[in-house]
Amino acid sequence: QPGETLPEILETPATAAQESEHTRIVERRAVQDAQTPEGLKSSPALLEDIQLPLEQKKRKIIRNLRNLEQAGLATASNKYQDLINEISKDIRYQRRYRQRRKAELVKLQQTLTALNSKTAFYQDQMNYYDAYIKTCLDNLNRKNSRRSIKLDGKGDDKGSKKWKPQSLKYTAAKLHEKGVILEVEGLQTNQ
Repeated sequence: QPGETLPEILETPATAAQESEHTRIVERRAVQDAQTPEGLKSSPALLEDIQLPLEQKKRKIIRNLRNLEQAGLATASNKYQDLINEISKDIRYQRRYRQRRKAELVKLQQTLTALNSKTAFYQDQMNYYDAYIKTCLDNLNRKNSRRSIKLDGKGDDKGSKKWKPQSLKYTAAKLHEKGVILEVEGLQTNQ
């Protein structure tokens, strides 16, 4: 609605065309709000105010301006120009805040993607090492079971054979070389 000052705009009755345009804007906002994620939707009280016809909104604004005057936050003497200036500043800064929030969100999404990638990599590494250790243990068990029983050629007259366990001996150097021992406390690696 055109006008030189806020009081002039609020006191001038809206035409049918202006009310019609206002209704179209309200309907467009309702469609946008329906597509907005739940946490970002307007509050129910604000949604009620949005649905009001233009003339009712103007009356509510006049009441609220009087309340602000009584609280000492606005003055009618300068036709509420200080309040209008503050609102326009807020609108300009909100655009900057939205851009910053969007940039921060992009960075957070990149960080999350990188963390998920690292988690998957480390999980694959754990699975690989688990499989490797299991294979090594299975191989050791197989070798040990073959070596632990020795056929003793001495027997009774009937030629029966006895099985005798055999122990395996490895040096610490050999175990270190295979990666079974990482270090022995008090000894240097070459010992």
